[in-house]
Amino acid sequence: MAFTIKKMHLSGSLGDDLRELRESAGLTIDEASTRTKVVPSMIVTWERSDWASFGTELAYLERMLMGYVRAFGGRETFFLNKFRDELKVLQDRKSTR
Repeated sequence: MAFTIKKMHLSGSLGDDLRELRESAGLTIDEASTRTKVVPSMIVTWERSDWASFGTELAYLERMLMGYVRAFGGRETFFLNKFRDELKVLQDRKSTR
C-alpha cells in the first residue's frame, strides 16, 4: 500500500485549504455544490475566507463547513481548529477598532 503525503497551506488561509481540498477531489465549484448541497456562492465565500459576511450564524456555519470537509475526506479537526483560529483573529480585529 502506498501513501501520499499532501502538504496543505499550513501558513495560508482556511479558504486556501478548502479550495485545495475541493480541487484535490477534481471538482469545480459547481460540481462540489452538487455533491455537497452547498450553494456555489457559499463555497466561493468560504474559499475567500470571508467569515465576516456570515454575521452571528457561526455555529451553523461551523456545522456546514464540517459536513463539507467530511464529504471530501478532509481532517475535520484540522479544518475546525483553523476555522476557529481565523474567527478569533477576526473578532480581535473588530474589538480593537
